[in-house]
Amino acid sequence: MYFIARRPGLSVGELIRLLNVTKQSLSRVLGDLVSRELATLAVGTKDRRERRITLTDAGLRLEHELFELLRQRMAGAYAAAGQDAVTGFWKVLAELLPETRKPEILRMQAET
Repeated sequence: MYFIARRPGLSVGELIRLLNVTKQSLSRVLGDLVSRELATLAVGTKDRRERRITLTDAGLRLEHELFELLRQRMAGAYAAAGQDAVTGFWKVLAELLPETRKPEILRMQAET
């Protein structure tokens, strides 16, 4: 939901590459989001085989609530751990990213 909220109209293929998951595993999650009316899938304008994902208003509200809760919890943990620990934590997370996706994901993170 995080990536979809930040890039409405993201294609299923792009999300698969970003998350480094299989089409089958993403399909289950997307199906659940769509059935709960938290996301919609639309046919691509240039390629009809392509599916574009957008969060509904309800999906955007849920994503915002979840992200805000996470932000508050992380802020508390960061404050308790101190700046050196926070810097180290972000370095570790960045190194866990697949090399081929790292620039794109870090760029998306910087845009938020």
